[in-house]
Amino acid sequence: MADLPTDRMETSSPFTNVGTDVFGPWIIVTRRTRGGSANSKRWAAIFTCLSSRAVHVEVVESMDTSSFIRALRRFMAIRDPVAKLRCDQGTNFIGASSELEGSAGNLDQRRISQYLSSKGIE
Repeated sequence: MADLPTDRMETSSPFTNVGTDVFGPWIIVTRRTRGGSANSKRWAAIFTCLSSRAVHVEVVESMDTSSFIRALRRFMAIRDPVAKLRCDQGTNFIGASSELEGSAGNLDQRRISQYLSSKGIE
């Protein structure tokens, strides 16, 4: 087994070093209509503090870049500023990227990287 990264071992304020993942979808009722109900899909972004293992969950309305950035902004508005954000680039991220290839809802990694660097997040 490999050694743990240094940001997992150092003592820092909660949510300074954060791991993130996206899970879901769930089918939810967004509004009632006369003939029934309108359903939508929703996902969740989980933000985990790497030193204390505290958890914060935010709703992601769709699998596009702007929805994830909005969830990240809501997270950062509640918690302290983030210094390092980790993502495992697991099968769900890779699968979603290949599934959304060529569609309007594609996750734009360049745009997310620009937003993170403007906030000083590694």
